[in-house]
Amino acid sequence: EAAKTKTQHSGVDFETAAGEPVYAARSGKIVDVGQRDHLGTYVRIDHGGGLITVYGHLGAVSVAPGTCVTGGQEFAKAGQSGVAPIPQVHFEVLREGTPVNPLDFLE
Repeated sequence: EAAKTKTQHSGVDFETAAGEPVYAARSGKIVDVGQRDHLGTYVRIDHGGGLITVYGHLGAVSVAPGTCVTGGQEFAKAGQSGVAPIPQVHFEVLREGTPVNPLDFLE
């Protein structure tokens, strides 16, 4: 079954079940793990070259800032934190600090 998506803010939300694994889109270094009102529990990964991915609405995180991850590595579990009305994962891509279409990044 295809994941349902919903565009929100400068990223995309993927509807999923709470507790489902969340994987790094590409290899990089964890630069931030925290809480924000709208994103809830979030992780930011720096992939180098000015490219950063942001994952939000997480239920649990298994990495700390400074940790290196490889593309496809599980680093969190989906949740319903922040303003998420249902379990989902927010995915956002920043290039030099400017949001870009995250779906292009996944193709």
